[in-house]
Amino acid sequence: MEISIKKYNTIEDLLTANSYILKAEENEKTKRIFGIIEEVKQKGHFNNEKDFVEVCKWKSPRRPDLYEGNEKEKINGIFRQIFNIGSDEDEGDSKKKIHLLAFEKGTKKLKGVGVGVGSAILMFLNPEKYGVLDYHVWDLLTIDWEPLSIKNLPCDLTKTRKREKGVDRNGIGVYSYSVDDWWLYIKYLRKWAGQFDTTARRIERCLFIYAKCKDILEEGLSFSPKSS
Repeated sequence: MEISIKKYNTIEDLLTANSYILKAEENEKTKRIFGIIEEVKQKGHFNNEKDFVEVCKWKSPRRPDLYEGNEKEKINGIFRQIFNIGSDEDEGDSKKKIHLLAFEKGTKKLKGVGVGVGSAILMFLNPEKYGVLDYHVWDLLTIDWEPLSIKNLPCDLTKTRKREKGVDRNGIGVYSYSVDDWWLYIKYLRKWAGQFDTTARRIERCLFIYAKCKDILEEGLSFSPKSS
């Protein structure tokens, strides 16, 4: 898969130049996770903790021990609540879902799950309406990196609080986002999905591939992109 790496005036220009990526299939690893989630949607629950761990590791494989610390009853209890919340179209309902996955009075409900991993879970549940919040795409949309950045970025995205970086107990760099950051991001993915007659996930994936290529090329390395 090739991608046109250059400085674009707008995100719409980038998506137009690389529109063939919007039609590409997911890779086999991602298809497998979609299969796990489809079974969960049909049955209303996970069969075991291992499947939940695999879903979380797809987004962030750094701390599988945290994901493994979640009991099946707790995981399924949260997913039952998510399935009972109304519409993915509604801002309030969407935020309730991400809060259930990631936060409860400032503390995480599911071990190892923040807004980033929570965004991936919601994407697998409904790729039409949700995409993954990843720092590569977030930086592409919020920071004017030369020489391969977007000239005219969405102004309300650039005004948001930039992602906060910290470290976990093993000294590994981690990033955090607010639910409001996530929702603003999702609204833009949906806007572009409507313009290009595609899904929020396909828009996010195209931006991810471009951002990953850009980051590596700016470091002077070569990169052959694959669907994420």
